[in-house]
Amino acid sequence: MKKNIFNLITILLLGIISCKKEDNTLPTIPYIDPNLKITVYPKNTSTNNSFRVRPFLAFNKRFNYTYTYPSGAANCFKLIYDSTYISDASGQPLQLPTNFNSTKDTLFFNTDNSFTANSNYSIKFFYHIEVKRDIDSDFEILMKNEVPFQGKFESSFEIKNYIFSISTSYLEYAYPYPYQYHFLKDETPNGELKFNNDQENDLYFKDATYNVRFTTPSGESWESNATYNVSNRKLEFQIPRNLLTNQTIYKLEYLVSSPQMAQTVFLTYHFRTSKFNTFEEKMSTAKEFAYYNSYVSQGVYILMLRFKLDEGFDVIEAMNYTGLLRFEASIDTNMAYFKKYNNFYTGLSSRGYFLNKRNDRLPAINIPPSNGITITCSVIPLLTQSQISQGFANDYGEKVIWFESKDLQLTFSEDVNYVRNIIISNFVNCVLPAWESDIVNNSFYSSINIGTYIPFEIMYTTGDKLTSTIEDSSTYYFTMK
Repeated sequence: MKKNIFNLITILLLGIISCKKEDNTLPTIPYIDPNLKITVYPKNTSTNNSFRVRPFLAFNKRFNYTYTYPSGAANCFKLIYDSTYISDASGQPLQLPTNFNSTKDTLFFNTDNSFTANSNYSIKFFYHIEVKRDIDSDFEILMKNEVPFQGKFESSFEIKNYIFSISTSYLEYAYPYPYQYHFLKDETPNGELKFNNDQENDLYFKDATYNVRFTTPSGESWESNATYNVSNRKLEFQIPRNLLTNQTIYKLEYLVSSPQMAQTVFLTYHFRTSKFNTFEEKMSTAKEFAYYNSYVSQGVYILMLRFKLDEGFDVIEAMNYTGLLRFEASIDTNMAYFKKYNNFYTGLSSRGYFLNKRNDRLPAINIPPSNGITITCSVIPLLTQSQISQGFANDYGEKVIWFESKDLQLTFSEDVNYVRNIIISNFVNCVLPAWESDIVNNSFYSSINIGTYIPFEIMYTTGDKLTSTIEDSSTYYFTMK
């Protein structure tokens, strides 16, 4: 009897325990996609990526941030970051530090030249989701298919054995200039290549080494070291002047290398050398000078100088205001007719307010008036692909040269009236120097006198450097007859 009673009690206790366990078992929170979107750079399966590429992941949702759960089974959820890494083709993770930008919800990898040429890499990112049943509950890991859910994102990209090639359209300036017909081989030993603002930064990475290579049509070549200045986007090198010959076409290649990749060519073009070595040597052949002027309208005349030259100017030399040639006109202060004008410019240059305003109005003209001279004769064109393929280009022979300038006094008159209006409107009660008062109170000057003599200098410039100046006022001048 006692045994039966004990067994009954045992059964009842087990039933009670069983019921309690059943009461404490909570239903599994159903899995729901948090709609996490990840943008990756470089793009998945992309190729031709450079060594300086800096991969990143950008997220449409924030991590460790509480979001309202879209299902009635839980109150809220949050994304929890677990780990991330970049691995090589064998699956070996690279030891790369990361930097998370919480403002932009972006994770960056600091690669610092860790990639090698012709290699594939994968980005892996892991996370999980934590949920709350109600506002007072603790967060717990979200389950999927009865196991803790682990989110995984993966993307791949390829590094090539080169950065990329560029065309001459990326250049702001080059010397030797691409496809120039009359390169003066001894004008300066300094070559340079300057990139424009649109140039991609991928070309320039840490520990890079640059070279230039000059090659003749027969295949003989020479290399020279080059240095790159990041601040002004300029590559500088030495021109092998003693190895170049006259009237010869050369191929010029720009090369780059680094500890991570072999030397590779990123830009190639050709140029042809002049029959002369320097600009002064070329200009020494000038002869048969003649001077003309042509009436256009009241106060406007075109002044002209004509002469012959053994070798004409090519298109790179003759581009108005941006070519290799520059002009500087001057005024003979001994002539009473121009003396007060010269004083006006001298005084204007010392008065910063007027000077700044004038430059806003006429940015292309300096003080005193200069560079208002253009080359209007036919010029030698660029090298053609046919000439480059043949490895030879004929000399064009003697050319007639025309320099022209519109009345420099007209420029002066525009300046006078512009500044005069500034003085009248802003400085009504100011006391002006006698020379300035005389100019301001007079009417518009619009004519040029017979016998006017305006000499000018011809300058040869390479980039921002002046290499030669032809200063012969007995031959290079304009005059009003």
